[in-house]
This record gives sequence, C-alpha cells and structure tokens, in this order.
Amino acid sequence: MKEILLNRLYVGKFLNENIGHEVINLFKADDDKNYVYINHTGKLGAGHNEIENILLVQGINYKTLEIIAKAKVVQSVWDMPDEERIKKQRQVTYDGVTLKEIFNQGDDYPYISYEVENVFYPTQKTYITIDENFNQSTGYIVLLPNSNNAIKKLAGQSLHFFFAEKGDKSEVYKVVDNLINDESKWKTENRTQKISVNEYKENMKNNELEVDDFNFLKLIKKVDDELSYSNMFQYFLSKDKKLFEKFMSEILKVETQGDYSIGREVKNIDLLIEDENNIIVIENKIKSGINGIRHDIYSDKIQSQLAEYYEYAKEKAKEKDKKVKCFIFSPDYNKLDLQDYNQSENYIIINYSKLFEFFYKNKINDKYYNDFLSALKIHTFKSNYEIMLENFITQIINASK
Repeated sequence: MKEILLNRLYVGKFLNENIGHEVINLFKADDDKNYVYINHTGKLGAGHNEIENILLVQGINYKTLEIIAKAKVVQSVWDMPDEERIKKQRQVTYDGVTLKEIFNQGDDYPYISYEVENVFYPTQKTYITIDENFNQSTGYIVLLPNSNNAIKKLAGQSLHFFFAEKGDKSEVYKVVDNLINDESKWKTENRTQKISVNEYKENMKNNELEVDDFNFLKLIKKVDDELSYSNMFQYFLSKDKKLFEKFMSEILKVETQGDYSIGREVKNIDLLIEDENNIIVIENKIKSGINGIRHDIYSDKIQSQLAEYYEYAKEKAKEKDKKVKCFIFSPDYNKLDLQDYNQSENYIIINYSKLFEFFYKNKINDKYYNDFLSALKIHTFKSNYEIMLENFITQIINASK
C-alpha cells in the first residue's frame, strides 16, 4: 500500500544543545547524493515498504505543519541486511568525514533511512493544516480533509507519521499527493548543497564578528529563555550609563537625559525604561508569539498584550508629560507578523543581529560580557537552516580532530 512519509525537523533542543541525525536531510553527501534520516531511530515499523515520497516538515502548532522540502525515495536503506547497510553507510561522507565519525556511534547504528532524489523546496512558504481557522498573511495553505476526525493532531509526540493511499486517511493522501505532484508549487531543481568546512569558514570570515561559542546559558540549558536575556539587558544597560546612552541613541533612536531606571516585569512588561523625557516599553520575544490574544468585537484587529502595554505606558507618560516608544526584540529567524494586532503600529521590531552588533562594538569591562555576546549570537541566524548548517560544520570539525 502506497504511503507518504512525513518527517519532522528542528525538533526539541536540536537547534541549540545538540545535533540530531536528521541534520543530513538538507545537505548533499560527497557522492552528490541525498540521504534522509527518519526521526527518531532511523528505522520504521514493519509494513512500510511502499513509500514513494517524503515530506520534511516542522511543527507550527499541533494542528499545523510547515513543509520544508519534498524528496522522492530512490531506495530504502534502513531495512537492508545489516552487512549491506553497514557497507553502504561507510561509503557516505560529508566533507571527507564518515557518519560514524560525525555522530560517534557504532557501525550498526542506522545513520541513513533512505537514499532520495529530487529534494525540492516549495516556491513559497507552504503549510498543511487541519485547523480551519489557521491563517498566514503570506504563503500557501492546504487544509486537509478531516471530516471523520481521523487526524487528532499533526505535530504531536510522534516525529514521523504516514498518510496511506487506502484506509481512514485516504482522502488526506490524495490531497497531499496532489500537492507533491503539482510542479507549480515547487522549485525546479535540487538546491541542496555539499558541505565544505573551508568554504564555510571563508564565507564567514569577512562578515562574522568572532565570539566564543560556549556561554553559561548553554551550560544551564537556558539559551532560549526570554527571562535570562531580559535580565542581561537590564544588568548591562543599568551598569554602564555610557552604554545605555549609546543604546538609546543608536538602537532605539531616542534622546535620553538625566537619571534612568530599567524595570523588569512591571505590569508584565519585559523591560520598562524610564528617564526624564521618555517611557520605553520593550517586549523580548525569542521563541514565543504575542500573548493574551482575544478578538476585538469592535474591529478586525486582535487585542493582545501589545495594546495593554502601550496603553499602560501612555497613561503613565501622560501623568509625567513624557513620550512613549515601544519595541519588540526578536531573533532574526522569528518572523513576527504584527499587522493584525491592535496598537501594533506603535511597535518597532529590532532583530537580535542588530543588538548583537551593537553590544559587540560597544564592549564594556565585565567578566560576564563575553558570555552575553555569545548568547546573543545564537539568535542572529536568519533561519533554522543556518543554525543546522553551523551545527553540522562544528560537528564535522570536531570529528576531524
């Protein structure tokens, strides 16, 4: 029975604390071929021997997936006889390094699930969903038929799942199969690239600000913790007035005078800055969205924390005859779309790459400052793919030592 296999990428702590075996999925090996590892063991259960296509996806919420790429199966590797599979895996290298060396596991580990071809990316952001209310301002949305409630959720605990040609998901299979075969929805060539450590280093040499890779947030597993970053912003900007004044001028484009204070979690606002002339609201959004959402019955806008914080700051400023400005600090990969939110026009998004560059060029003497810079840099990547690439390069370098 024919099946379409969906395999989730960028799962759990993969992006910042370790490297998953699925890192190979979006890169060509040295033999110019593509291979796919199926989360989370590299193997499938019995009976899944007619898989023709694989969709590489990432979860948006439990009802919605974004499609990263599609791939056509050439041959199954995971179910080969052990001797044949081990021999094939030994022949697959990335920049001259074997999978065994990269992942530091035994020969018998199933590093490769499938050899594939035609790894094509969508022509635009593409989503499959069972949520009738899911909406994006840009992109292509495929609503899956689910009248018999055969699909409870798309992004659950399972890291891979199937749509079969026959059975209770046959209608879903047809819709997804049509999407896969609709050439207008896919780029026309395989744009995955081979890994080259030297080429990567050369490309990064002239446009990267060097900092240590290790920092204390990695040690305590808090590299995605918004509270930790907000605390660091408060600490360093409160400690050094010259740094604060430059920050206000160059990053926030605000003139500051006199004494200042930086509050944390005042009325749940991440950072509330006040000086003689200004009240500044800063929301720090690393991997979260806009909270406190409810629909406004009087308009098409959505009420949220943004409106609440702005109104609070406006009232506070009115009492003291001060100006209000509002900002959102966000990683480059976190594509926030604010247009549907009430009062969003009063917020300016500042990406972490801009923050990192500023703090790098304005270093102060503090024993924790380099850790701060290293932590900021983690969130300057523009996509999960860039994070995956750097992790893969790092792993190859370590394996080569």
